[in-house]
Amino acid sequence: MLEDDLKFAKIELTVLKITSPIILILGSVYFWKGNTDKDPAVDFVILIAIGIALSLFVIARSHAKKLYLERYLFALKNKNFDEALNYGKIYYGLKRNGMIGLFGRGLKIGDEQAISNDISAYSKI
Repeated sequence: MLEDDLKFAKIELTVLKITSPIILILGSVYFWKGNTDKDPAVDFVILIAIGIALSLFVIARSHAKKLYLERYLFALKNKNFDEALNYGKIYYGLKRNGMIGLFGRGLKIGDEQAISNDISAYSKI
């Protein structure tokens, strides 16, 4: 299951890297053409800045989730369960709460149980 999550995270990151600039450009062109009552250049620059910031945030979040899932799986496969526990908390925190969960914040009991189940499953392999 974690391996499937990793495949999906890689696909998600690739799609975000490709589609974010395209959506940003199309949205900006649409906004620029529809805004004729005032100076469109100022609004266009503001829109581009906001779009770039949002795109970078979404891509960074997706990259962090993929990175910590890779580290979590690596630690589990190498039976380094202390490290796996730390990476698991970060991964499940990111998965549940986005960037707020980067430090393992906001984990629910279900997340802790999932980490425990993962460690149990990989300790038997």
